[in-house]
Amino acid sequence: MAADVVGYSRLMEADEGGTLNRLKALRRDIIDPAIAVDAVTCAIEIQKKIRQFGESGGDSTILFQIGINVGDIIVDGDDIYGDGVNIAARIEALAEPGEVYLSRTSADQVRDKLP
Repeated sequence: MAADVVGYSRLMEADEGGTLNRLKALRRDIIDPAIAVDAVTCAIEIQKKIRQFGESGGDSTILFQIGINVGDIIVDGDDIYGDGVNIAARIEALAEPGEVYLSRTSADQVRDKLP
């Protein structure tokens, strides 16, 4: 799974401290708890909860684009590399803010397993 904060540079330029604090809060309150489940369910849950958070009057200035791919990766300390990561990042870049895009391989893996 690869996710990118939409307009990150613009948000950081406008309010670096506030953006960092909001991003940390989203990670602590929404993203990290959802990571315990598989990537697709996690990504859908993250997007849904962030949307609900914004609709309930919460800060909605931070949005994510998420791309998911199934593929080989290389773990090197805290970093990951490989085609699986590169493809997920490319797919994520195609997603609209608030959306989750899957590679065909990922879609085939979850077909008939998720609503």
